[in-house]
Amino acid sequence: LRKTRKYFRHMYGEEFENDALKNAGGVVNDRVVSQFSAFPPSTSLVDTYLKRIADDHGVDWNPPVYDIKLKAPKTFSTSSTTSATTSSTKSCGSLSVRFAENDTYM
Repeated sequence: LRKTRKYFRHMYGEEFENDALKNAGGVVNDRVVSQFSAFPPSTSLVDTYLKRIADDHGVDWNPPVYDIKLKAPKTFSTSSTTSATTSSTKSCGSLSVRFAENDTYM
């Protein structure tokens, strides 16, 4: 791809190269744009991978329970009572992700 980029720059100029990099006018096919775009994996996918790795190596590790509204790990208090009201598991292919809602840790 770098050689192609250099070739187009040489043939059509720096302005063409800059317009192509910015997709000026939206002329690049949407499928090409999506295939070459880099998006970070979701938190739940990363947690699922880490859980599988921990299980494979015999490490007792569970992903943190996230507050879906805040997208942050829930805070825990120092009291000894623990209760969970609901939880659900979502599957995507061979991966399963645990979502917990309305968990209270006191």
